[in-house]
Amino acid sequence: MLFFLCIPVHCYTSPLTTSLIATPPYLSDFAMTPQSLRSKIFLLLTGTLLVIAAFIVLISQHEVTKALTSTERHAMENAMILAERNLNASWNTSLDDKVRMVRDERAYLMETGELIFSVFHDNARRVADGNIPQAQRSSADWLNRLADPTRHFFAYDSQFRIRASNRPDWIGQDISALKDFKGQPLAQSMYEESRRFNYGFAMYRAGDKIDEPVRAHLTHYGYFAYFKDWDWVIVIAKDGQNIAKRIAAQKTQRETEQRESLGTMQLARSGFMFILADNGSFVVPPPDPSKPLMDDAFFRRLRARAASDRSEQEDENGAKTFISDTRFRFDTEAGGEQWHVEYSYFKPLGWTLAAMVPNQDLALPAKRLVTRQMIVLGVLLFCAWIAASFVIAHIVAPLSLLARFVRRLPEQDWTAEDNAVPASIAALPRRFHDEIGQLAEAFLLMNDKLRKNIAQLMDETSRRGRMESELSIAHDIQLGLLPYPLDTNTHQFVSVAASMTPSKEVGGDLCDYFLLPDNKTLCFVIGDVSGKGVPAALFMAITRTLVRASAEVETDPGRLLETVNNRLSANNPNLMFVTLLVGMLDIESGEFIWANAGHPPPYSVSPGGSVELLPGRSGPACGVMENVRYRTFTHRFSTGETLFGYTDGVTEALDLGGAQYGDARLRAALTQTGAQEVAVITSHLGADIDSFAVGAEQFDDITMLAARFL
Repeated sequence: MLFFLCIPVHCYTSPLTTSLIATPPYLSDFAMTPQSLRSKIFLLLTGTLLVIAAFIVLISQHEVTKALTSTERHAMENAMILAERNLNASWNTSLDDKVRMVRDERAYLMETGELIFSVFHDNARRVADGNIPQAQRSSADWLNRLADPTRHFFAYDSQFRIRASNRPDWIGQDISALKDFKGQPLAQSMYEESRRFNYGFAMYRAGDKIDEPVRAHLTHYGYFAYFKDWDWVIVIAKDGQNIAKRIAAQKTQRETEQRESLGTMQLARSGFMFILADNGSFVVPPPDPSKPLMDDAFFRRLRARAASDRSEQEDENGAKTFISDTRFRFDTEAGGEQWHVEYSYFKPLGWTLAAMVPNQDLALPAKRLVTRQMIVLGVLLFCAWIAASFVIAHIVAPLSLLARFVRRLPEQDWTAEDNAVPASIAALPRRFHDEIGQLAEAFLLMNDKLRKNIAQLMDETSRRGRMESELSIAHDIQLGLLPYPLDTNTHQFVSVAASMTPSKEVGGDLCDYFLLPDNKTLCFVIGDVSGKGVPAALFMAITRTLVRASAEVETDPGRLLETVNNRLSANNPNLMFVTLLVGMLDIESGEFIWANAGHPPPYSVSPGGSVELLPGRSGPACGVMENVRYRTFTHRFSTGETLFGYTDGVTEALDLGGAQYGDARLRAALTQTGAQEVAVITSHLGADIDSFAVGAEQFDDITMLAARFL
């Protein structure tokens, strides 16, 4: 309901609300307060309409809920009565079917018995001279030949010994120990009963062999007829499992019918009916036994309650009825909600018929009716608000004017000088001396400040953009100064890899290698210029050019450094200097000569991982003073041995705690990469430095060069 009440205000104030998310100090007086006109109108109209709506809903809700809940419970009772009558009728029909099946079986056995009896009589009359043994043998032979796997035919005498049978293993057996279902001797009891009444019926258990205990569980239903001429008892027995199967089939059909009738029945919105057997199994299961309500503890309580409450009652005619005429009801909490339960007990089958409906479903029709009332009431309130909105719109029209002005601010060209404020906006502070005037004055001040700040920002951004563009170009140029990969012929003698990571856009480290004109000497250069940034990068480029030019005519590293030093010192007003390591490798013999001008000494790494420092300093850094002599050192590389040169940015890399990477960690890392490719060595060391200094800003360039003699 509050949604409908707030729609008109939102329509007229959403731009203003958006623009006032972050309210400056000079707009604090414009916040909604009980003294503002808009607050008074909103509170008065909203409060009145809400009181009226609440009064109408509360008056009707109680009575409507009570009446409709009673109706739903009555519908639940009618469903239970219908299910009980259906269950009782199904049981009576089943009982009649059982009686009819037993009668049919008896009639069938008696007809067969009369047929056998007539054959025995015919044999007794046809035998000449009254030869009883011959007649008995003839009758026994005939009976022995009867083939019927579903029936037993046999005859026994007054000594309870079988004289004939279609089960050959039975002939001659003494059946005096065979018991009927009542525990009495079968042969003796039926002999006496058939002599007295000419026939009798009994049930017993026996297998194909009388003395076969394994199959003694087979049930037989037999007809016993007394043949007076020979003092025999003729027996026709049939497997009792057939009757049991038919009864079981009827029970299955009855359960299926109940599941079809009750399983699809829905009470209220989510209620249901089910049938629970005494053994804990469901005859008709609930729709979803996995719900929290459907646990074993709940059904154990239900079975125990049904067992204590069930009783047999008599109907109007005095006959026993198996459905209790008392239906039991109770409320319970399960699955986080309240349920109303009704049940009755069906004693012959041990079934408990139950219906369950959530209490909230019983009240659902009432809630729907109340909801519809609220919707209708909300529509009426909305219409009332539409009418009131015209009045509010007239009051807040200046706010809409300010909102349109603010929405157009992002579309303006803030660099233009002729974007004047509209006269209607500029006049608002003079026309209104309340919150509207204060808001208009604040927007005008914001417009003026934004215009000045944006102009200043654009000027600074333009200067910064030009500088970043120039640095980016310088960065690309410096990376382009890295040497190209060696040609195929040189690569079969030596493998080289280099990497450079400037601490800023451009750096002062130098890394270069190139083949001299004799095509068998490879020159290596690695250096570090004092200072950082663009000046160091320019000094590095000059040094690289001098080294390459001097190497064309000078192959001795010491004399090459002398030439470079003299030329850098001759014109160096800023007193910049560069540490240099210059080496010449004979790619055929492995002889390596080098000179070190104040640079960290390189390492020699054997294929087995042994790391050896190549010590020796030829002289000071280049560019400090002229006419300095530089000494040359010699080393012969063996096959697979690797030269590793670096700048001090490697060992002086810092972690977040300010600790340096150091020489010890560098040696340990080189030991682990002795037999790896040179590109892998530089990559591995770079990754190790990154993992050491993760998150820490580096203040020096990191440059590495690795060369392996093949």
